[in-house]
Amino acid sequence: MKLRLIAIVVSNLLLAACGGGGSSTPESPVTTAKPTADPTATAVPGVTPIPVGVNIAPTPKPETLIQAEAAGVQMLNAARTSCGFDALVNDAVLKVAVDGAGNYFKLRYAEALFAYGHYQAAGSTGFTGATPSDRAQTAGYPTLIGWAGPRVYENLSTSIAPTGYTFYSKVDAAEAMTEDLLNTVYHQLSLIAPMREVGASYVEASYIEGTAPKEITRQGSSIAHRITFNTGTRTATDGAASGSNTVLSYPCQGSEIPATFKPSLESPNPMLDVGSKVVGSPIGLRAPTGTTLDITSYSVQNQAAQILASRLLTRTKDSMISGNNASIVPEEALEVGKTYRVTAQGTFSGNGFAVTPFSIDFTFKTRAARQNNLVKKV
Repeated sequence: MKLRLIAIVVSNLLLAACGGGGSSTPESPVTTAKPTADPTATAVPGVTPIPVGVNIAPTPKPETLIQAEAAGVQMLNAARTSCGFDALVNDAVLKVAVDGAGNYFKLRYAEALFAYGHYQAAGSTGFTGATPSDRAQTAGYPTLIGWAGPRVYENLSTSIAPTGYTFYSKVDAAEAMTEDLLNTVYHQLSLIAPMREVGASYVEASYIEGTAPKEITRQGSSIAHRITFNTGTRTATDGAASGSNTVLSYPCQGSEIPATFKPSLESPNPMLDVGSKVVGSPIGLRAPTGTTLDITSYSVQNQAAQILASRLLTRTKDSMISGNNASIVPEEALEVGKTYRVTAQGTFSGNGFAVTPFSIDFTFKTRAARQNNLVKKV
């Protein structure tokens, strides 16, 4: 984006993912008790101070929330279809469910209750269901045999503007937050699941310091933007979904993605041991639902064909990852503007599949992450 008058960006993105039916493991049709508190909630972090002497930018673009939602879905579908996954179709029922989640967030944020993620409290204003699955069921999405409710996943990202500023473009912000969801471990795997339908909500929430019912010490800003995706399918099995009989990846051949990933900004944090360290962008692998993915070898190589230190995250090491999924994460940040090669071999089996070998070998390119440009509020 060409914006000469201002060069301030903010990257305080809070990410939270949730599987259907309250499950902490996407693609696992199990029933779990609803928590008394939201385990994916993340407190608003401190915001990077604005540099002294910054220029005042033009007024925000006259973009609607609907345009921002459409931009997020378009970006998500572009990522999915480029790697062989089915495009998601907008669904009116999921739209009702996800709008309920967005409205609940706005109401809580106005009360300076910043930590709302996926779980709503009964009795609170705007309550439409405790879990994403509950909200989808209330809206009319079908409950499936073998599942605790509708087969629905919820992924969301929140971006906070510093005090006195707002975002120049809702569409740009939606794309930046969608990219951040795809550039993670858990969210990425959830967003490449064999869903068929989507509902998206983009909201702008605010509160006025000193007037909120439960005012707390200011930790950031009065303005928050959030995009939420509810993805779902009306079938209990993958059926003819792309990837229903093979292993697919994101990124894939020809993808161009951000060079870095900060695990501490994903909730839950998939790499607690690295603290605030920045690592390389995750590479997600997905075998058919219900199978067990067994990776026997893998590598990430730079342009000089040097093998980079990488971490393999699977169900055996991380209960948040389904048995048919895996994530390969380079231990160090990748370089912007470079080409990297990924290889992986192994098998998948179960759920009607005999032991089936697979092999993946592709290259992707890196670039700088999208940023949310700010404008001064006047």
